[in-house]
Amino acid sequence: DQLPQDEAARAALVLRLSSVKTDVIGAPLRLCLAALQGNARPPKPHYAVHYGGGECMYVVPQLDVVVVVFALAFSNSTEAAIARIFLQEAEMSRRQAKELSTAPSITYSQDAPLELRQVDPSSPPPPPPPP
Repeated sequence: DQLPQDEAARAALVLRLSSVKTDVIGAPLRLCLAALQGNARPPKPHYAVHYGGGECMYVVPQLDVVVVVFALAFSNSTEAAIARIFLQEAEMSRRQAKELSTAPSITYSQDAPLELRQVDPSSPPPPPPPP
């Protein structure tokens, strides 16, 4: 109910509160990576994190890898075109540069990837928060 009087304690509280969104959104990824590292199966076959504006992050654990898919929504065709070009260039750079050969793969597609076939598309995203 009261803020700490000490300036350092207040700063620490602000830091903890500011990381809540990051912790919540990243929780499924951390859970899947921990399960992968421990040779265990995560509790769910996939996770969908709806973070606003019709955008979603899907985390799909597999036996030897964790696939993360970002479904992005663009407000206009110019933004979509810029994103497509940027992601295609990143994908091409990864293929051509030896030092990037172990980096995670990047693909851009209008269609859902194969890893999302198990995700129920009929489950709607949660409603946006009130203004």
